[in-house]
Amino acid sequence: MRRLSLLSFVLVAGCASSGSTAANTTGMMSTTRVTTGSGGSLSIQSGAGSVGATGWVPVKPDSAFALLQKAYTDLEVPLTTLVTAERTLGNPNLKVRRKLGRLPMQKYLDCGIKEGIPNAETYEIQMNVQSWVSADPKGGASITTRVQAIGSDPAHGRGNNTNCTSTGEIEIRLLKWVQEHS
Repeated sequence: MRRLSLLSFVLVAGCASSGSTAANTTGMMSTTRVTTGSGGSLSIQSGAGSVGATGWVPVKPDSAFALLQKAYTDLEVPLTTLVTAERTLGNPNLKVRRKLGRLPMQKYLDCGIKEGIPNAETYEIQMNVQSWVSADPKGGASITTRVQAIGSDPAHGRGNNTNCTSTGEIEIRLLKWVQEHS
């Protein structure tokens, strides 16, 4: 049986300033810019089943890292990776079905549509959600989050994996939570 690894992340350091954010990523195909409630903006770069976002927060990196842990709890993503020295956290093997926390999976992922129903609503989903916090040269901290996911139709057993693309909602929610609690 073939296993797809969700651990194929490449992180390239993001750069940000207090007025805007930018993400330097590898292999991303399109960029969407979103204005956040705290007056900053968020760059969401997506393509090939992976989405990455980098945003700025007005607190020191250690404080941002502590707040980000609480943001994961609020989103109901259990932390299985927590490396304080590197300010890295996440869950590389999150298994969900139908909902993540209080919201339906279609809010977070696009796995295609079958018979008018979004596959994210019916598929068994395996996600890799990872975040990194780094110091920003102009003050504050930069938070980068990457999401990758695959879905599997339970009616067809294992081995029928489909790449799912993040809508960017997880990345936005984590960043906004930290910004609002900074």
